[in-house]
Amino acid sequence: MDSSSNEVIRDCPPFFKVYKDGRVERYFVTQPVPAGLDPTTGVQTKDVVISPAVKARIFMPQSTTPGQKLPLLVHYHGGGFSIGSAFDTFTYKVAAPLVKQANIVLVSIDYRLAPEHPLPIAHDDSWVGLQWVASHANGQGPEPWLNDNADPSRVFLAGESAG
Repeated sequence: MDSSSNEVIRDCPPFFKVYKDGRVERYFVTQPVPAGLDPTTGVQTKDVVISPAVKARIFMPQSTTPGQKLPLLVHYHGGGFSIGSAFDTFTYKVAAPLVKQANIVLVSIDYRLAPEHPLPIAHDDSWVGLQWVASHANGQGPEPWLNDNADPSRVFLAGESAG
């Protein structure tokens, strides 16, 4: 490997460094958690594709009364717009217990990260995610979990750090 390819052209601790050859190395690498049933909380998760560039994870409490609509929390993960994911362990450890304790539906939007996708791309992706959630307001959106279980009159936004 050419030694110049290991030359760091941008170092942004604690987030990432960019090498001359275009590689990006993140200081904090997140571990994904597969979607499914969490045996500890009873929370069920499902991954959805909102657009070719934007994805999300839906968190649903264990048992809902048929026909009962729950408050909906739209969540944006933290990480300075450059680390983190809607699918990582940090988001999971925050979202699953919250969904169980508050008896809510939660949608965590996974926006594209800088520096590969500079701002305002993360903002644009976040907006696309919120518009997708809003498309369920009449109960006819593309995602049955939201149509059947989320109350469109009780939607809240939350996040940490960049979120």
